[in-house]
Amino acid sequence: SISGITAANGYGQGAGIKNSGTLTLSSCVVTGNESQNDSGAGIANRFGGILTIQNCTISNNLANGLGVNGAGLDNRGTATIVDSTLSGNSVINGQGGAIDNESSGTLTLVDSTLTANQVTDDGGNGIHGGAIYSQGVLVVQNSTITGNSQLLNHGTGDSGGGIYTRTA
Repeated sequence: SISGITAANGYGQGAGIKNSGTLTLSSCVVTGNESQNDSGAGIANRFGGILTIQNCTISNNLANGLGVNGAGLDNRGTATIVDSTLSGNSVINGQGGAIDNESSGTLTLVDSTLTANQVTDDGGNGIHGGAIYSQGVLVVQNSTITGNSQLLNHGTGDSGGGIYTRTA
């Protein structure tokens, strides 16, 4: 369990926090992290990882590169986000500005706010999910998802300013 930390201005996959075990984050700030050609600039929850995020702010993280996903959180394990805010996260040429939930992932979002997150397409490859892109199990309860966007500079196939899901 980690509480009351700030993980800021890192570089690479999981530049703020990278988890492959069991981790609870509370009252934390993950901000200003960047990855080039890797997903999950802020937080990367790897295969088999169990992550709980409570009362945290995940903001202004950037993932840039063809096929990168989830600037705030790239989830490939099990993640639960409660009473948290994800804002201002941005992916260029990928999916899920705030959160990418891969096919191996299970994501539960409760009493949280996702706002002003975006995906931008600079290469004509199609982008989806300004806030959330999910191919895995996704549960959203009592949360606000507003003001998120996808910005198309070239190409087609862009959708889901808030949430884009490929599963039911």
